[in-house]
Amino acid sequence: TVPRLEETFAKLNSDAEYVRELLLLIGTGDGYTGGNVSWTEDAITKLKDFSMLLHMKNSIPAILKLRTQMLSSLFKADERKDQLYNQLKSLDEQLKAEWSSKTLLSLTELVAPVKRNLGAQLTSVQLRSLTVLA
Repeated sequence: TVPRLEETFAKLNSDAEYVRELLLLIGTGDGYTGGNVSWTEDAITKLKDFSMLLHMKNSIPAILKLRTQMLSSLFKADERKDQLYNQLKSLDEQLKAEWSSKTLLSLTELVAPVKRNLGAQLTSVQLRSLTVLA
């Protein structure tokens, strides 16, 4: 399950480290060295999706707090009328509700809404900056 992945892969710092560890596991598990096996690319994509969602899972609550508590005076409209706020809140609720029941295979069900709803609005750098600010 995804919580078990958090105990292992979530300790890595970058997607490059995910790939390096996965390739090491492939060699250890299958006895191959120095090459990819047929399922490598799909597994790398799934681990990168996991990495993105893990960052979102940690970033979204901080951004919501920033919007509703720390910087609320900078916004004219109530947060309930803010489209981005509502998208973030919905994604936060979905991640909280479904995170612990997902596996690496089923995690892709959570990826599409994140990429569709936030991909065009916030870059990963913006997300990290907002998280640090919060």
